[in-house]
Amino acid sequence: MKTVLYLATALAALASPTLAQTYDIVISGGRVMDPASGRDEVANVGISGNRIAEISTAALKGKRNIDARGLVVAPGFVDLHAHGQHDKGQQFQVLDGVTTAIDAEGGAMPVQAFVGALKGRALINFGATASHQCARMEVIAGAPCKGHGAANGETVADRKAYTASATPEQQKAIVAALDQRSRQARSATGSASNTRRGRDAAKSTTSSRPRRRRARRFSCTSAAGHLILRPAYRSRWRRR
Repeated sequence: MKTVLYLATALAALASPTLAQTYDIVISGGRVMDPASGRDEVANVGISGNRIAEISTAALKGKRNIDARGLVVAPGFVDLHAHGQHDKGQQFQVLDGVTTAIDAEGGAMPVQAFVGALKGRALINFGATASHQCARMEVIAGAPCKGHGAANGETVADRKAYTASATPEQQKAIVAALDQRSRQARSATGSASNTRRGRDAAKSTTSSRPRRRRARRFSCTSAAGHLILRPAYRSRWRRR
C-alpha cells in the first residue's frame, strides 16, 4: 500500500512542474498585476534565469524567496518623458518602478554619443529621440550638441536658437538634419514645447506619465522580465 502511495505522489509531482521544479527566485504572496493579460490576484512568481517561468496561486519552491505580502508585483513602467539620463536619475527611476526611461521630448543628438555615454553602466533600459532643438542649435547657432544634456553635458549656445524664426533654407536644413540623425539612430524625432516645431515642419513624439504620490515605505527589486516589487498604492482621494 505504501509503495502505491509513494508512486502516486511521484507521478503527481512529475505531472505538475510547479511542484517538481525549484526556481532561482520565488516572489511569494504579492498582488500580481499584469495589464496585458488582465491578471490581478495574489499569487506566487517563479523565476528561472532571466525568465518568468511560472505564475501560480500554489506554493512554489525557490533557491531565493522574496516575501511580497502587502506589495504589488507588476511589470516595470516605461517612462517616455525622462530627462534625468544619468546615474542618479536612473536610481530614482528604479525606486519608482521604472525599468525603461526614454527622453522622447528634448531628445539627444547625436543619439549614438548619448548611447555610448551610458552603455555598460546603465541601471535600466534607456533611449532618446533625435532632438529637434539640437538640430535648430546646430543649424541656426552653429553649435552642435554633444549628445544628451544630462549624459554628455550641455552645449553652450545662444538659447534664442530654440525659438527664433528660421529662414526657409534653415528650415530645410533642420528637417534634413533630423531625418539623417533619425535614420542613423533608428529613432523618432522629439521636440520640446518651447521650440518652433511647427515652423520647421518637424514631427514630434512626446509623452509623459501622471505624477503619483510617493509611498513612505517601499521595497523594490528588479528581476527577470523587468519584474518590479512595488508598494500597494492607496489613493489620497476618499470616497464621499
